[in-house]
Amino acid sequence: MKCFLIIIFLITFMSIKTYTQERFNSIYYDPDANISNTVIAVPDGYVVLTGTAVGGERGIGFSKISLSGDITIQKDFRFDGLDTFEGEDNCLKYDNVSGNYYLCGTAEDEIYTEYPFLILLNGNLDTIRTYMLNIDSVYGAYNVIKQNDSIYAIITQNAFQSDIAMGLILININNTDNLIKLNYNVEDVISTEAGSIVARTYDNFLLLGGFTFGFSTSTYKQDWYLIKTDSVGNVVWERYYGNPNENDGRIMALFESNDSTYIAAGGQAICNWSMNPISEAALRKIDTAGNLIWEKFYRRYDFDNDASLLRYSNMYVSDIIELDDRSLAATLNYKRADGDGGAYRFRLFKFDSEGNILFSRTMSNTGIEFVQSLYSSSIKSTADNGFIINGYGDYTWDFDPPQQFFLIKTDSLGCEGELYPAPPAENVECPDFPDTMYCDGAYNSRLRVQGKSAPYTLEFSSGELIENLYYPPVFIPKSQGTGSFTVHVGVDTYNHSYDTATLYNPIPAEDMEPDIIELPFSLTIPENYFGPDLTVTITNGYGESYEITLPVYVDCNVSAEQITENEDINIYPNPASDFLQISLSQFEENSFVKFINAQGQAVLVEQLFSTETVLNINELAAGSYVVRVYCGNKIENLRFEKM
Repeated sequence: MKCFLIIIFLITFMSIKTYTQERFNSIYYDPDANISNTVIAVPDGYVVLTGTAVGGERGIGFSKISLSGDITIQKDFRFDGLDTFEGEDNCLKYDNVSGNYYLCGTAEDEIYTEYPFLILLNGNLDTIRTYMLNIDSVYGAYNVIKQNDSIYAIITQNAFQSDIAMGLILININNTDNLIKLNYNVEDVISTEAGSIVARTYDNFLLLGGFTFGFSTSTYKQDWYLIKTDSVGNVVWERYYGNPNENDGRIMALFESNDSTYIAAGGQAICNWSMNPISEAALRKIDTAGNLIWEKFYRRYDFDNDASLLRYSNMYVSDIIELDDRSLAATLNYKRADGDGGAYRFRLFKFDSEGNILFSRTMSNTGIEFVQSLYSSSIKSTADNGFIINGYGDYTWDFDPPQQFFLIKTDSLGCEGELYPAPPAENVECPDFPDTMYCDGAYNSRLRVQGKSAPYTLEFSSGELIENLYYPPVFIPKSQGTGSFTVHVGVDTYNHSYDTATLYNPIPAEDMEPDIIELPFSLTIPENYFGPDLTVTITNGYGESYEITLPVYVDCNVSAEQITENEDINIYPNPASDFLQISLSQFEENSFVKFINAQGQAVLVEQLFSTETVLNINELAAGSYVVRVYCGNKIENLRFEKM
């Protein structure tokens, strides 16, 4: 029997300013394709960087969006005669001292020679200065950070022609002829490295993140590569992280936390298929000496196209930020089953400071007939404690060209007003409990929990207490549930078994349904329990408590072994095969009878209408039963054998 919520009673409520927050879910159509890269939250709205066409050739676009989601400014830029490419996601930065913006990227000529550049913009998104760096060895300029009023650090692949390495360029905008160029690779190893992100620490050191093949056991297996340097690029330490036997991708996001440790995010390979990694999302916390403090992985399973086989869903962190309370918010891109539902989608996750999941929400756009794929690029916190997320979709049937950028503004609970008008309601289910439970009896069930945000505390009226319950980092379709299953990757198979997981709905039209925590649970009804109700009080991560009555009857008048010998109630014949007669010495209105099997389950319930009732028991399975007669205020139990 599946349990459902019967009563929800609000016990306490903490005031949270959630639904006064601005929320919207918008796609911004342009006659040219737009691939989103960065969103920045500024006091009067949002600034978005995209890759687009300028004059029919490759260029970059800038959009200013109001707090309510309307475009107020649009500008573009392209170097004359050169295709102009922005850097990796989040390469546009905001200088909150001057109110200006800066970004890096790569310009490419007709013979594919690449030149890194730095652009400075004012608050109206006008280009105020451009710097084309005459370095023809760079394969790409990916990210930039401002060190002081004149020095900018740009991370690249290659700063010198002779290496295939992580490159760093330090440019002084007051003296661009005096560049500092540095390459970094694993010493004494012939390998390939590349940078993807640069961050500045509070003490003005630099963190360079990317990938390397130098530590792996195979030429084709890459690991995360992290280097700490001083302000002029001298190496303090270098580290790699990941599984040297698999292709782990690169560091996608990197920052220094408020506690002076470092958070790095991306993906780590579960396995490789045709030399391409199938990843689970990964977070790592690293101390100032480069030592790993903890690492967390987040895995998603999905069905294949015909919903017959489970497979790994390729998933990685696209961006992550730290909030004022040291919790983390991130966007995770993942691949679900191909076909009519589309390919890539993304989720908004909120974690505590240790990487435990507080909640996650599947994100999408509204009013769209079909989206081939939807990618998140960037997430920022907003002044009203919400989140602004940007990315782009392949809107195959709705737009021409199909690639257009979107912005989703949520409140602090990840609700954007349309797909999620409000966060999920608190609920607790225990689908394996019998209809009737007895005092001094022990019962096992799967426990299912959902709500607004973890960590949850559950207090059962029988005395059980569960504290600090988070969403497990393994996501399994609800129709599969916990247990054992096999994953197929090409001709290979991988066996897995989970008794605890987060369950989600993989159906595209319904995948906004709440996530459910599922875990094993045992409960004992105390000998002196005062029934008949069994309740659980659930308290969510915001301190709000709700009391839920589970749909079971706790019978403490009698245990399963206590059988009544009462001449006022008789059943015959006993044993019987087809019909059973129940005789009452005195009839009361609303009398009824339950047949309880050996597992404590009520398998037949019939109303009694007089002192003599004949019941058809032909459909009952053969075996021993307790016949429980409810007559007025009396409950009597009699033993019965079905032939």
